[in-house]
Amino acid sequence: MASPPQHWKENTAKCLQTGVYKSYIAALYTDVEIQVEKKTFKCHKVILSSFSDYFNAMFSSGMKESQNNIVYIKDISSLIFENVLSFAYSGDDCVTVDNAEDLLRASVLLQISCLQVRCESFLLEQTTAENCIGIWRLAQSLNCEQLKETSWEFILKEFEVISQLEEFLALEKEELISIICNDNLTVTNEENVCDAVFRWLEKDESRLSYLPDVFDELRLQLVSLQYLLEKVDFNPAVRSNESCTTLVKQALEYHLYPERRELYNVPLRSGNKLEVSCNISFPKS
Repeated sequence: MASPPQHWKENTAKCLQTGVYKSYIAALYTDVEIQVEKKTFKCHKVILSSFSDYFNAMFSSGMKESQNNIVYIKDISSLIFENVLSFAYSGDDCVTVDNAEDLLRASVLLQISCLQVRCESFLLEQTTAENCIGIWRLAQSLNCEQLKETSWEFILKEFEVISQLEEFLALEKEELISIICNDNLTVTNEENVCDAVFRWLEKDESRLSYLPDVFDELRLQLVSLQYLLEKVDFNPAVRSNESCTTLVKQALEYHLYPERRELYNVPLRSGNKLEVSCNISFPKS
C-alpha cells in the first residue's frame, strides 16, 4: 500500500496539534496539575510525557506525582513554564532575546530536546563579541555540547575584538589560560595575546599572584625582539618574578641564536601567519 503524500501527513499533524491546543486552552480532559511558583497549569500527561523525558520518567515510574496528579516544579518561573507549554501544545516559536537563556535552562531541566535545540540555535544566531563569553559559560554549566563548542570557536576566532571588552577582563584565571593556550586562537600576531594578558592582569592587583601561571602560557618566542625587550622584559611585575624572567631569557635566546631554535617547540597559532623576526638593531661597537 502506497504511503500517503507528505502534505497529508503534515495536514494530519497540524489538525491533531490544533485540537490538542484547543483542549489545553479550554482545560478539557486534563489529568494533571503542574504547580509553578503560585500558578497552576492544567495539562495532559500524554502530551507532557511525549514532549519531555523528565515528565515521561515521572509518570511512568509510579512516583507520588503520578498518583495524586499534582506536580511541583522548582527553579523555573511560571512565565517561562507557560512558554514551555505554548511551545509543546501549539508548536509556536516562543524563543526571544529576553527568554532564550531561561528557556534553555528549562529545556535542559525538563529534558525537552527539541526546545533545547531551538534555544541553542537561537542563541548562536544572536552570538556577538559582547555576549559570546556569557553564552559559552551558560553552555558549559548546562552541558550543552554543541552550543559550547560553537561559542568557543567564536571566542577563538574573534579574540582580538573580544580581548578589548570588559567581558574579557572579567574572565577567571582558568578561563583565560584555556583561551591563550589554544593553538586555534586567531591572532594577527602574538603581541596582541601578550597585550591582552597584561590588560587582564592590570585589571585587578590581586591577579599578579597568577602571573607565573598565565605567563607560562604565552608564546614569547613568537613576539618580536623589540616588543620582548620594551614591553615584556622591562615590565616591573615580570622582572620581580624569577620564573617569568627565566621565560624571557629563553625567548631572548630564541631570537638571538637562530641556530638553537630547533631546541624549542613553539607551535604557531592557526591565525598567526607572521614569521618571527629580529626587527631591532643594535649600535655597532
